[in-house]
Parts: sequence; C-alpha cells; structure tokens
Amino acid sequence: MSRELFARKVAKRQIRLKDHRQHGKVLVPPLAPSDTWVIERDGVLPLSEWIDDFLPEHLWLANLVMTGSLNEAAKRFNWTCDKMDKLIPSDSDVFMGYISDFALVPVESYVAANDAFGGSVAEYAGLDRRFKSVLALYPRCPASWIAGPPGAEKEPEALAKLTELITTLRSIESPLVLRCRIIGLNRLLAHGKLFFDSDHIQPELIDDMAAYPMDDSKANERVEQFVRIISNIQFRLRSYEGWATHFWSINAVKRDCSI
Repeated sequence: MSRELFARKVAKRQIRLKDHRQHGKVLVPPLAPSDTWVIERDGVLPLSEWIDDFLPEHLWLANLVMTGSLNEAAKRFNWTCDKMDKLIPSDSDVFMGYISDFALVPVESYVAANDAFGGSVAEYAGLDRRFKSVLALYPRCPASWIAGPPGAEKEPEALAKLTELITTLRSIESPLVLRCRIIGLNRLLAHGKLFFDSDHIQPELIDDMAAYPMDDSKANERVEQFVRIISNIQFRLRSYEGWATHFWSINAVKRDCSI
C-alpha cells in the first residue's frame, strides 16, 4: 500500500471517529443509545433511562429551547401548544411537547395542522426545515405527518442536526435540558390536569410554577428542583411506547461505525 493511500485511509478513519465518545477502551458513536455503565443520578432518574426512553421524546422541545432565551422559548412553546390544542380532540391527553404527543392530532386534522404551522410561523414554532428533515428520517415517527416526505438529498443535513440534538440532550444536568424536561408541566396546570395539596406544598411554590420562568433565579431553582421529580413521574404515567425503540433502531442503521 502506498503512503498516500495509507494516509487517506487514516484521515477517513479519524473523520469517522471524531464525534465518538471514549469510555475506557470503548468508543461510543454519537447516535448510539445509552451505555450500560451509566449510573443513577440523585436516585431519581437513571441516566440510562433518560437516554433510552426520555431523550427521543424531547427532540422538539430541545429544538425550541436551543434558540433564544428561556422566556422566549416558553412563549413560543405555549403559542404552539395553544394551536395544537385546537387540533386535538378535547378528550385526549394534554399536548406537552413530547414527540409522541404529535400523534394526538387526528388524521382528519393533518391538513389544517400543516397550514397552521407552515410558512413563516414554522421556525417560530420550532418546526423549521432542518428539524422536519430529522423527523423524516423515521418512517414511524409520531410527528411524520408534519415532516413531509424523506429525501436522500436532505439526509446529510438531517443527520448533522440530529447529532446536534442528541449531543445537547445527553447533558442531562445542563440548564437547557432541565428546561426541556419541565417546560411542558405548565400545560397540565393550564388544563386543570394537575393539582397540589396546599397542606403539603407551600402555596408560593404553586404560584411560582404557574409563573415560571421568573426573574428571581432562586425561585426558578426551587421550581426546577420540584418539577423535575414531578415531570419524571408524569412522563412514566403517560406510558409512551414504540417511538424510542424505533428512534434508536433507525439510528443504528444510519450511523457509520466502521473503522
């Protein structure tokens, strides 16, 4: 083998490995699901459960929160959810922004939904062209109705955006991911689906949750600490099935792990 050919093979290998994470002697691809050696965090939510089950559901929330301030993201989130509420039957679960929640929109409302989130409002709603190209990678994605048809020419851009979203959401302790995890709880309060016993929870905490996010950083921290636990419980109660498994199985096919 010539030196030039050898150099090209080494360079190609380095490009393929540049986004891998190293754990001891093991290289983990950027689109891979959780690692078997992750440990529990605070005894509340195992990191493995967050990545395997929760992370795929938070893609839209991450796309929304990654741009702009928390206050702006909250406004855009509630604006989008208000529009979703008009498309979803009143006896359905509350739309909280999880990817599986997009399946709450009935087939007969798909045209109206695409009209509502088309054009200039798509980016404001966190449903921009690059994000839709990510959704289009998954044939059984609950939000595929808004993604449009997949296209081979879109895949490189979609995979780049997907890697960005997964990398961001892996950092479970980051402020951005925390916002993704708790921002949807206000929707339950707004729909009267969540109640707190004032004998066991301070009334000001309930008021702060309704007003979150606030200018008072300490008040925000109190809300975040409490709501993080409530969100974990609520997520499990909704019994999402199928999407996370489909998400990681497609990623296993899409990623290039050859060395």
